[in-house]
Amino acid sequence: MRAYALYGYLHTGQWHNFWSLLASPNQSILAVHYLPFFLLPHALAGFASYVALQNLTTFLMLAYAVFSISDVVGRKEWAPIALLLCAVNNVALSDFYSFFLDMQFLALGLLTLALQMKAWQSRDILFRVLSGFGLGALFFLKPANALIFFATCACSEVFHVGWLMFQSGGLQSRKIILELCKGWLFTLLVVVPIFCLALLCGGIETILQLIDHNEVNVDAAPVPSDPLLRLLYFPLCLSAYYNVSLLIILLVLAAVFDRYVVPSFKSDVPSSFPLHLGVPIILSYLILGEAFSFGMQSKPLRGLILMVPLLWFFLFWLWERRGYRVHLLGLMALTYALLLFGQKAFNIFGSRAPFIEPSYQLTASSWCQFPTAWHHELSYYDVLYNRIQQKLPPAGIICTNSIITRSLLVWQLQNEDFLQGRPPRYEIRNLLNYKGAYFYRALEGANVIVLIMASPDLSRFARFESAGILGYADRAWCDKDHKPRLLGTLASDNSPVGFEFLLDQPLTLSQVDQANNSASFISMSKTELNNWDDYVYGHHYSSQEGWQLLKMWYQKKFH
Repeated sequence: MRAYALYGYLHTGQWHNFWSLLASPNQSILAVHYLPFFLLPHALAGFASYVALQNLTTFLMLAYAVFSISDVVGRKEWAPIALLLCAVNNVALSDFYSFFLDMQFLALGLLTLALQMKAWQSRDILFRVLSGFGLGALFFLKPANALIFFATCACSEVFHVGWLMFQSGGLQSRKIILELCKGWLFTLLVVVPIFCLALLCGGIETILQLIDHNEVNVDAAPVPSDPLLRLLYFPLCLSAYYNVSLLIILLVLAAVFDRYVVPSFKSDVPSSFPLHLGVPIILSYLILGEAFSFGMQSKPLRGLILMVPLLWFFLFWLWERRGYRVHLLGLMALTYALLLFGQKAFNIFGSRAPFIEPSYQLTASSWCQFPTAWHHELSYYDVLYNRIQQKLPPAGIICTNSIITRSLLVWQLQNEDFLQGRPPRYEIRNLLNYKGAYFYRALEGANVIVLIMASPDLSRFARFESAGILGYADRAWCDKDHKPRLLGTLASDNSPVGFEFLLDQPLTLSQVDQANNSASFISMSKTELNNWDDYVYGHHYSSQEGWQLLKMWYQKKFH
């Protein structure tokens, strides 16, 4: 929606609104695919063109990055296999996660790593400059993640210097360090101005948002308390990106086929592997993974997605060291991709949703998970939206208890208004935040209330609070002629999907206060932050709020 709003302001000449929104903090400031999207005429701008451009830019960057790394390590035959395996991970094929731009960050981040490795290999200043542009662009894509990426790149540079000094003598080491310092200077000359520009465009507040949501206002993720088990737990978390059980079966079959079915086939002896180019990056990302495991309060598995292609290149190297043929890996990857698309198209494995447990939570099913099928992802929400919008008033304020449903309504009801650069007809608010706390001013002025009782984003606590709101609304705001509309029932147990209240008049402040003081609401955990517009416009922090947030983070982290 942010891209749609920027597009509308740009094409209607609302320059003040355009720059104001661009400088508002959000998950992303200016994603790569925004630029070609902004050039489209109104007739072509829409959901299909937006998704097409997002996927086109993502996979073109990813393909170039994978082929570049394969070229650097002298293994061009690895490139199509690695690209296919990166493209069919669980996050890439889930519509829900496309809104978080994880695949775009993976593509641009991997491209920056490829340019960094080329700079190490050729010692050409041009690649240092280009890697600086890639690193700078990451701060516009996802500023907070880019800071972590920058620290990881710096760590890999340190390991690279250590490797070179170990391989060379004292005088030679000085020359190497001076040459590397020159390269670092050129990189910083590119990165620093772009970084400062990103901060001016709301990057600081975006980072504060991440600290607020993922560190201050969240409880630590329950991971194993034993230090040794916790140390080994991080690599296992990468299993959430694939159906690991199926991959192991396919790898074993490929190895058996290589050894016993066609053992007489002679493969070419591969050239030596440039460990000095790969080991520094792998070591730095191992450190990042352990920092996630030990140091961060919230541990979203999506944050480790950049490790996926690096893991495949490492496994390819182990496969080659064992003397197996690489084209069998290609056959394995193709088989896996076909089975995955069979799942997406026909739901042949019957996968559930959500398929990735948040915050390092692994279960037995984590080893054999596929993303849900396309028609399963779409049908439920399509039917839900069609039911909700049937009798909506021409305009008004809609409140819902489900964050996913709110995102659906924002997308469906506001997208055309944003593209045309006009204020949306509907204001759509959350009743509960992601922790289940109730926004006690959200209902003021609302003339539509949508309560979803069967949604994957609702915790047991949120469902209990939603039932309280449902009971009070049915008693106080309805009569025999105005009953809540049933939005459907689940096929599994015939339980209600949700209810929709269509009110003749918007709720007044006194009605909302009366509800908040009732028995149904009084026990709820409440919050006064009305952040329903953060989805598009972001949340601005004053300097006082920013410093206070950093103090709270420091106290929670180190005391």
